[in-house]
Amino acid sequence: MILTKGIESCKAYYHKAKADMPDQYEWDAGDLDDLGYWLLDRGKHQEALDVFMFMVELEPEHAGWHDSVADAYVAMEDTAKAIEWYDKALELNPEQGFTIDKLKELREKTADKD
Repeated sequence: MILTKGIESCKAYYHKAKADMPDQYEWDAGDLDDLGYWLLDRGKHQEALDVFMFMVELEPEHAGWHDSVADAYVAMEDTAKAIEWYDKALELNPEQGFTIDKLKELREKTADKD
């Protein structure tokens, strides 16, 4: 659906299903995270970013989703945005090791270019 109809159609589907079947509708954000990385792996960077931003919209306090947004920006070669989103992830969870490592590596690469 995301590739053919876009993120807004996906969001509408999610919200309708949740409203129509609140007791039956199960959603695992990890599934969306997997979808986002699947899209990244196939060069669908904007679509992946859209999925990750939707995850942040649904669970804004989840540091891992902010990290995923940053990963999309890395794939899009937008270092400034990636650093911004890694920083947001660390504000939510300062001990998130994988984010610390990725941010350190990205900052080192940026310093090497200067």
